[in-house]
Amino acid sequence: MSDSLVRVSGLTLLDGEPDERGRLPLACLDVLVGGVWLHRCTLVRTEGGELTVQPPAVFGKAFARRAERGADHAAWAAVNAAALAAYRTAGGTEAAAPGAGPDE
Repeated sequence: MSDSLVRVSGLTLLDGEPDERGRLPLACLDVLVGGVWLHRCTLVRTEGGELTVQPPAVFGKAFARRAERGADHAAWAAVNAAALAAYRTAGGTEAAAPGAGPDE
């Protein structure tokens, strides 16, 4: 998938605490991917240090489940790259996040 088909909008930096699985929320954002808007995605740092975009939460019998990411790994790689670029542009830094790397 071409990066031109991915757009990040409405990015808001977060100052949260890691959840029970060790994921630290860094930013909330809307993502346009493949012509579909995903509103209220979250850029997180996983316990292992990976930066990744979580799809928006969906609600139902199992509260706070996440929408499926789908099988297009190239699309999600482009989403992650676009979200990280927008995060950096907004002033977010990996070094500011706990567990960010060896320079802490």
